[in-house]
Amino acid sequence: ITLIITGGLLVLGFFMVRSITRPLGKLNSGILTVAEGNYDVTIEGTVRRDEIGEMARAVEVFRENGQKVAQMTEAEAQRIVATQRERAEMMRQLQEAFGNVVDAAVAGDFSKRVEVEFPDAELNNLADSVNNLVGTVDRGRAGDVAAIPLQQQVQVAPHRLRRGVGDPA
Repeated sequence: ITLIITGGLLVLGFFMVRSITRPLGKLNSGILTVAEGNYDVTIEGTVRRDEIGEMARAVEVFRENGQKVAQMTEAEAQRIVATQRERAEMMRQLQEAFGNVVDAAVAGDFSKRVEVEFPDAELNNLADSVNNLVGTVDRGRAGDVAAIPLQQQVQVAPHRLRRGVGDPA
């Protein structure tokens, strides 16, 4: 009888241990998969009403949160790439617009202006400043001394006086 009871307890113990170790093994596998960044795994044991079920539900929360973070990270990466493309295009337009104005000014043509409207207010302010500069030079070259700021007129005046009023430039 003792042998039968001992044998029965061993069999019962085997199944009890198996009912714990098997779900823990599956849970461990799910944890490792989530830890590797693979969130497309099903966490087994979430419906259990014991401690193993509680652990499985906790791992499921981590899996869902990891999945959300991965999606946000991917969306953020796409947004950064799109912003970089937009910025590169804006810089290309800036270089082209300013290059055309500067190249024309170097050739003596001060009639060119930056005509591009940028989505960046600072670049628009810079374009306005370049346009004002080129316009001032253009008006000054045309003989409109009033267009030249007073400070520049004062700096040019001594040079004009040294030359003489009627002397050719």
